[in-house]
Amino acid sequence: MPIYALVLALFCLASPLASAQGSPLAPMARPFPAGATKGVLTPPVGLQVQIDGKIYNAASGLQIRNTRNLIVMPNTLLGEMPIRYQFDQTGKVWRIWILTPAEQAVIDPKK
Repeated sequence: MPIYALVLALFCLASPLASAQGSPLAPMARPFPAGATKGVLTPPVGLQVQIDGKIYNAASGLQIRNTRNLIVMPNTLLGEMPIRYQFDQTGKVWRIWILTPAEQAVIDPKK
């Protein structure tokens, strides 16, 4: 049996185990900073970000993280999406996390 077929077979057998709760391969909940606010993002245009209908300036080091917590480029975003966001010391948006449905369902403790 070729090694590739053996590796593929092992991967297929292990993948149902990865979806089990408590598995070390299961996705972890992302901890958001205390000051991160929920909102709805419209895809950014230039150096501006529209959240909940308000336009904010983007910080020069703006990071947008997708639902897998990977950094994505602003021009790759399509349509409105639920987010959490944070401002820097100058009032510019500098961190955005795109929320999963489970993260979106979590109620803000402040409200």
